[in-house]
Amino acid sequence: MDSLRLRPHQIAKAIAAVVTFAATMTGLIFGLWPTLKPTDPPATKGATLSIEAVDHVSFGQYLDRVRLSRSPYRPAQLEHRGVLVFFHVTVKGYLNKHLPLEWQLLDARTGDQVARSWGLSFIPRAGADNNSVPIWVPVPRGRDRRFFVEVQLLDNRRATPLGRARTNRFSGT
Repeated sequence: MDSLRLRPHQIAKAIAAVVTFAATMTGLIFGLWPTLKPTDPPATKGATLSIEAVDHVSFGQYLDRVRLSRSPYRPAQLEHRGVLVFFHVTVKGYLNKHLPLEWQLLDARTGDQVARSWGLSFIPRAGADNNSVPIWVPVPRGRDRRFFVEVQLLDNRRATPLGRARTNRFSGT
């Protein structure tokens, strides 16, 4: 029975062999599949948004400009007027995270929310990502009414605004 007992130096050798094997396998796996290797957390995180242009266009014109098909929509939907807002977004530290992107159309006189977005997101494909993003916002009729659009990018938990931009005031359609 005493022959089955391991001596302390034998235990140390067994532990060293297991640790060496685990380290070798980890290196081999990360060498063969580098995308599995965990990345270091970014030193800085954040985002900035800025408005590049605002154009009065129909929904159909918007689809044409962003090269999307008109086929699923009825003529009345394609004729609906709105604004095409181009904004620039710079994001650092959120690689491959789904960042909620929200817009809201506000009445410039009262500050009331007239319309808002649902379900948009921006996914940075680099540690520091820069893109120009177009969004179409429906605008009510009435040239005597003035509006502005506010665009906001949130963190992946929807908890913290990362950046915000606001258009100049513009008239209704």
